[in-house]
Amino acid sequence: MRKQFYFLSTLCLFSMSVFGQGNKSNNNQNDKDTITSIIENHEHFTFLDIPINGTIKQFVKELKNKNFKLKDITEVDAVLTGRYTGEKVQLLVQGKKETVASVIVILPERESLFDATSRYTYIKSKLIEKYGEPEINEEKFEEFNNKTYDDEKKALKDGLYIFESHFLSKNGNGMIRIKIESDLSILISYVDTKNYKLLSGDAFKEY
Repeated sequence: MRKQFYFLSTLCLFSMSVFGQGNKSNNNQNDKDTITSIIENHEHFTFLDIPINGTIKQFVKELKNKNFKLKDITEVDAVLTGRYTGEKVQLLVQGKKETVASVIVILPERESLFDATSRYTYIKSKLIEKYGEPEINEEKFEEFNNKTYDDEKKALKDGLYIFESHFLSKNGNGMIRIKIESDLSILISYVDTKNYKLLSGDAFKEY
């Protein structure tokens, strides 16, 4: 299960990295060099004011100081539970033994698409306040009144409903993705750009 999460999040966040460096039509080599310089020289991105850097064990220790409880840990990831945005969530910390690259917040399954979109919209508004408008904003849906819970989940799985936004920090040191999954859970991915860049090549080779 965790391997699947790592693979999917890596694929998606790779596209975020490319988009963040190439979203302007007049982009040229100087722009790329500037972005690379910013990434390499700036402080690491943070999650709950904790730098997304260092070993997995060190990062987990910092999360435990924030009242998260460790459920499982390996050399490439760790699973914790705790409270985030006012509700109980699961955290998936990912990277390699010596380098943390990302934290995925998994909000529990919602009771309906309406409930999921309401929560998604609220969290997205908070991300906009902090990071500005999303770099990628893909939202597609039809009227879902009178549709069953299973119909809504199938529509999300089939891509008929899409709720996904990607943010890039102003200094380029981090990326954030929020998405409603097909089981009506909500995933928020926080990625340190520099560490992701270092580890993404190895991740693609593995899978």
